[in-house]
Amino acid sequence: MQEGARLPAVQCASYSTCIESNLLHNLIRKNPGRLPVRVSALKKPDKKQRVKDRGDESQSIKKIVEYIQCKLSFTLPTISKNLVGIDSRLKVLNEYIDEQANDTLFIGICGMGGMGKTTVARVLYDRIRWQFGGSCFLANVREVFAEKDGLCRLQEQLLSEISMELPTARDSSRRIDLIKRRLRLKKVLLILDDVDDEEQLQMLAAEHGTFGPGSRIIITSRNKHVLDSHGVTRIYEAEKLNDKDALILFSWKAFKRDQPAEDLSELSKQVVGYANGLPLALEVIGSFLHKRGLREWKSAIDRMNDIPDRKIIDVLRISFDGLHELEKKIFLDIACFLKGMKKDRITRLLDSCGFHADIGMQALIEKSLIRVSRDEIRMHNLLQKMGEEIVRCESPEEPGRRSRLCTYKDVCDALKDSTGKIESIFVDLPKAKEAPWNMTAFSKMTKLRLLKIHNVDLSEGPEYLSNELRFLEWHAYPSKSLPACYRLDELVELYMSCSSIEQLWCGCKYIPELVANTTL
Repeated sequence: MQEGARLPAVQCASYSTCIESNLLHNLIRKNPGRLPVRVSALKKPDKKQRVKDRGDESQSIKKIVEYIQCKLSFTLPTISKNLVGIDSRLKVLNEYIDEQANDTLFIGICGMGGMGKTTVARVLYDRIRWQFGGSCFLANVREVFAEKDGLCRLQEQLLSEISMELPTARDSSRRIDLIKRRLRLKKVLLILDDVDDEEQLQMLAAEHGTFGPGSRIIITSRNKHVLDSHGVTRIYEAEKLNDKDALILFSWKAFKRDQPAEDLSELSKQVVGYANGLPLALEVIGSFLHKRGLREWKSAIDRMNDIPDRKIIDVLRISFDGLHELEKKIFLDIACFLKGMKKDRITRLLDSCGFHADIGMQALIEKSLIRVSRDEIRMHNLLQKMGEEIVRCESPEEPGRRSRLCTYKDVCDALKDSTGKIESIFVDLPKAKEAPWNMTAFSKMTKLRLLKIHNVDLSEGPEYLSNELRFLEWHAYPSKSLPACYRLDELVELYMSCSSIEQLWCGCKYIPELVANTTL
């Protein structure tokens, strides 16, 4: 049989009729009493009539199947029925789909991991696929593509589900050519789920001109740049759930109803605030807390504030693991220190560290790891938790061996231990607190780049500060001057409000990077 060969014409008609007839009978069996056709009408004709009208029979059954699928498209879901907040998302996507347009349209769905991109794509697929001559949902493209023979399996699934044939060619480029030939005149609905590289789209022939008029190609991705590079102009950015819908979703998972139990209502709202509208987190935490008592709830909430749930982190971390090494450094600096600052200010600080901030931060924005709001860099609180957890896992038992510290307790522990790897310290307490810190430990922090200390009462300042410091903010600095050996060559910003400083240094200092808004 030739590559991608079809059945002979006579067999093909019989084969098609068989498939459609089986589908029709399955719909009748699963939906008794709901179909707009009479089962008696499906009675087999006599042999002579069957030979004569085989073509007409195939077309008739096909029309009946399409009609029934249309009527049942809302009642045959492939995923859970308790889909909170889905209608508002579908409303926006339906406008992008533009069912009346005869052009081939590419639609993108992007957003951070766990935001429900796959779910909304699946629901949309189930509701509109009956309108197309062929349809296919390729799930987990990124993951499958990376597996051995993954590309081959994806190409075979695409061709078999839409054109009902299997390619025999082993060469991927020949399979691409076959897909293009078979689909170029066909109106298809194709979902490419979780794409993270444009090569994946090219190897699946998901290009302009491949599909017939009226086709719709929907691509979900965490990386907006992949969609932009592929010429996708209709992009829906998945939004987090509002508080009302978030509480309903959490309640379905934790209580199997649409509202929380009265005695757990306040704790439920705490969890909803922690999840910050992320469906993944609401589902994972809700399922974990199901049928647990009040004390267990309190303990679990305290624990997840210290160490986030592994199932949530594993999903979110996929985006982090795909970053360039310098982009990872930028992400961790923002998560542990710089979140909330002005974009230009962060760019200046990170550029002074040699991190090439313009391209690095743009990559984080495109992958939905950070966002810009009112010219400030923002980050979902669970992404921040993920960043802090990545740093904690560098040395779970010894904070002094981590790259970044952002809790008072960890700093206290680190100053008793080795501190040579620390690059940033962020301590901002709500009210003043005396700290028995060993200030000589700062002499080991030769890599320290970012330092902020606020509301920590100390009897003396450090005898040494790293010459790598780019940012120094020390509220109520206890000494009369900075350490004599501190060169300040790389310093970009200096804030020493309410300090005991009488003289920063002796003589003249040339500090080329220091900005004008430095305050003392």
